[in-house]
This record gives sequence, structure tokens and C-alpha cells, in this order.
Amino acid sequence: MMSTQVTYGQLERLFAALGLERTSCEGRCHAYYHVASDTLVLLPAARADTPARSADLLSIQRALVQGGHLDEQSLNEFLVTGSLPVAH
Repeated sequence: MMSTQVTYGQLERLFAALGLERTSCEGRCHAYYHVASDTLVLLPAARADTPARSADLLSIQRALVQGGHLDEQSLNEFLVTGSLPVAH
């Protein structure tokens, strides 16, 4: 992972583009779930313009790659540029 500039707001847009839906979560977090792949991602309830922590980026990488949502190269490009991946 190359960037610490990706924000939680950019991650939320990525999740929406990949079909992960925001669900209820108790406490100070946001939960995103994809039914078909049974992928669950939890993020802290941070402001959208807050840079994402590297620990959160690592857990997101694992969940999205193992869930089949993105390959590692596409995810790494997103983390570097902050731009949503383009479907091929």
C-alpha cells in the first residue's frame, strides 16, 4: 500500500461502487456488507475527509481481495490514486 492520503469518504464510495451496502453497527463504527460474497468491512465512524489508517487499509485489502471484489493491482491503484477502479 502506497498511500496514506485515501480518505474514509473515498473508501465509502469504493464500497458503494462494489455493491457493499452500509448496515447498522453499534458503537462508533460503520459496517459495509455484501450478501453474495458474505464480505463484511468495519470502519471507524470518522469524518469523510479523514485519511484512512494503515491498519484499516490492510483489513480492507484482505476483505475485498479475498471476497473477489477487486484484484490486488486494482486495489493498489485505488490506494495510490484515490480514483475508483474502472470495470474492464
